[in-house]
Amino acid sequence: EEAEIRARARVSCATLLSADADDIGFGSGTFQLWSAIMSRLPLNEGRILIAEHEWGDHVRWLQRVAASKHVTFDVISGNAFAPSAWAAQMDDDVIALCLPMVTSVAGLRYPVREISALLRPAGALVVVDVAQALGRVCVGPLELGCDVIVGTTRKWLRGPRQTAMFWMSSKAKRVLNCDVHDIEPFDLNAALLAGLTRAADLASARTIPIINNEIACLDTKLRAGLE
Repeated sequence: EEAEIRARARVSCATLLSADADDIGFGSGTFQLWSAIMSRLPLNEGRILIAEHEWGDHVRWLQRVAASKHVTFDVISGNAFAPSAWAAQMDDDVIALCLPMVTSVAGLRYPVREISALLRPAGALVVVDVAQALGRVCVGPLELGCDVIVGTTRKWLRGPRQTAMFWMSSKAKRVLNCDVHDIEPFDLNAALLAGLTRAADLASARTIPIINNEIACLDTKLRAGLE
């Protein structure tokens, strides 16, 4: 029964992302999945480019592993939303580009598609945190051109707490030498996955544009009431 619940969750989330169900995996949180994926990168002597709005736990993880793994990371700051700023830091030693799709405080949106389209080393992965985008912005990883997306589902998508999803491209699987089942925890909670399935199905049925319009209407009513 748990296997059936997990399979249904993959299909529902894949439908939401316009992706293949075999490329979808689950976990308990963004950082748990992000760190599990990043730890499989060939870190030695590599360089990682990160956005200035990258989640703090991700930055702290990089700080911890930098010395022991001989990896360096450069923060793209000042003009991080400009693809040219990323291109200026690109070199043969870059192994990953890490950025959020939508920032966590101001809700600013990164041009993921344009940054993913930049010329980069063959093995360099674009890893995108979509926690603030799921359920509010159309997140189609194939259209975005990135290699990995990861995000908790309890925010705009309104999934249960302690649920998160990720997607890996075929290139990411080759570079990381694994598939989604190697990243997923073995003790996923079936009840939480059933709740996530329901949330994903509702979002797919209502569609993101309709959801956004409903939020805009509620926003207008709230502002009018406050005034």
